[in-house]
Amino acid sequence: MLALALCGCGLAGCALIKTPVPGLPKSVPEQWAHPLAQEANAIKPDLYSWWTAFADPQLNELVKLAIRQNLTIAQAQDRIRRARIQLGHAGDQFLPQLHAHAQPNEAISARDTYFQYGLDATWEISLFGRKESVMKLARAQIAANEAEAQATQVSVVAEVVRSYIELRTSQQQQQLLEQQAQLTQARVRLLGIRQQLGIGDAQELATANGDTLLVKINLSKSRQMAESAAQRLALLLGQPAAPAEWQNTAAQPQLGSYGFDQLPADMVRTRPEIKAAEAAVLQATGDLGVAKAEVYPYLSLGTAYLYSANITNNYSLDGASHSTPLIGPTIDVPLLDWGRRRAAVRVQRAALDASLLAYRESVLEALAEVETALSSLQAQQQILATTQTNTTLRERELTRIQRMQQLGFASELDAINGKQQNVEAALSLLEAHASHDLAFVALYKSLGGAPLPEDGGQH
Repeated sequence: MLALALCGCGLAGCALIKTPVPGLPKSVPEQWAHPLAQEANAIKPDLYSWWTAFADPQLNELVKLAIRQNLTIAQAQDRIRRARIQLGHAGDQFLPQLHAHAQPNEAISARDTYFQYGLDATWEISLFGRKESVMKLARAQIAANEAEAQATQVSVVAEVVRSYIELRTSQQQQQLLEQQAQLTQARVRLLGIRQQLGIGDAQELATANGDTLLVKINLSKSRQMAESAAQRLALLLGQPAAPAEWQNTAAQPQLGSYGFDQLPADMVRTRPEIKAAEAAVLQATGDLGVAKAEVYPYLSLGTAYLYSANITNNYSLDGASHSTPLIGPTIDVPLLDWGRRRAAVRVQRAALDASLLAYRESVLEALAEVETALSSLQAQQQILATTQTNTTLRERELTRIQRMQQLGFASELDAINGKQQNVEAALSLLEAHASHDLAFVALYKSLGGAPLPEDGGQH
């Protein structure tokens, strides 16, 4: 093994045994299969502040607070800081190392005692790519921590927006359900009067009483959903409880026009899962480089200075002391375990191949998730448009009934029935808006949308 190494590079001017990072497979289509048509004056795709599309100042402020105060984000950022500190010293093992030592030593004859102290210095010479691979491993750790931090931030931002939408939607539902409760009570009262007069239907009255109970149940569920959403928001913001002002009813967030027909499919590479896969490829490359370096001889330069004095009877009888300087190279040649080290190289090559396959898989998973999110958003657009049309028709019908009532051609019960249908349509519209908004959130979460890091991504 030593002869092979000497013949290959002479150990004097040996070139680095480099292990380059392999090229990552390019398997992203040019465009999406479910593009959303771009409307006039539509919002352009924005990965870094997409929630501002709701034009809700309070939501914008909550996202800013969550990024600053969320405890999970803070932990992820701390891991990045630690990894960067380690990167700054990853190559220190290849700097000269100095050691000092001092100890008493008794002669074998037990007649004299000596005091020894000395200095040792060693310097590992990285001729076979060991240092380069160690630095790759350090950079891979930073990249993995950054991907984890981005994934955390993406999730936190999406959950803040989701919880805020659910909070405001539930509050609006409560107002409509309270109106519905009053209408059902008025309907029960009128049907009771009709029953007393002998012109009512007992089954219709029983159904109205059941509707009253159902509205109460839905009202309780809506209140519980609002409280749950507020508590989730508090947790995301690192607060022990939801502030009282969150209980004040506010409008449901509304998206403006938007489109994604010009959204490049390659944008999916910003996903933290893909960045984590890239970091895994870099780490596998570093591990392979270290394994390859282990196959070759280990070379270091060393120097030592040893001083010894006889301290029996006030140092030595002849008054002499001895010092010995040493300098020279150290060569560690793998011989008996060379086969094991070559096997380790093959293992790490297989691990690198596996990391490349994992990267391809992460890209395909990202494409599938984004396509699903685009398809869902398309469907929610259509549902919302249909629900809006239905709400408009219900409002027109209610206006017609109220006009007929003024003319004496419709009863108060007819007007109540029209108002109930109008409230039901408004509740359906609230749910359609919420589902549409949440589909929008899911799309940007699948794309890995989150604010830029505070340092702009510079390391």
